[in-house]
Amino acid sequence: MRREQLLRAALVVVGREGYSGATQRAIAAEAAVPPASTHYFFDSIDHLISEAAKLYLSERIAFYNEAIDQVTVDHLSVEQGCRRAAQLVCAVPVESRRAQFEIYLNAGRHPDVAAAVAQAIIEIERVIVRLLTALGVEQPDRRAASVLAITEGFALRSVAGLPTSVEEVGDALIAVVAIGDEQIDTPD
Repeated sequence: MRREQLLRAALVVVGREGYSGATQRAIAAEAAVPPASTHYFFDSIDHLISEAAKLYLSERIAFYNEAIDQVTVDHLSVEQGCRRAAQLVCAVPVESRRAQFEIYLNAGRHPDVAAAVAQAIIEIERVIVRLLTALGVEQPDRRAASVLAITEGFALRSVAGLPTSVEEVGDALIAVVAIGDEQIDTPD
């Protein structure tokens, strides 16, 4: 229980204070546990943040997989599925996204965190492939990175304080999924 408190507190502190503000003392204070608790459960602040990122990812993946199960049951069209995906993506709180991007941006400087971020991206792309497969989209693995880029781009907009509507995200998802089957004329 205390370990999980620290993991959840780490995400809050990273989201609020940034990666550099995520000290063991600040995280312990947020978790309302003695400062020595961080040393008991984690080798370093990077280890703690890496494990927090993994917790966030596992919960997010589980949430999205449940939603995909429902998409399959509901037999949604590509457009309906993209709009539902947009709702799910836009429902993630800005504070959670802020922590996510802080962790992503610092991954290059912290090997423990880099591995967790790389795994997160791979897992999210697998979820996207699963969604696109459930919607009957051809070659879903070719579109997963683009879908992820679009959803993360809109998430970054919202973290920056710019309004992002579910409709905009849905329209963008529909466009990237639909364009994959069309021939685009290119100048010779």
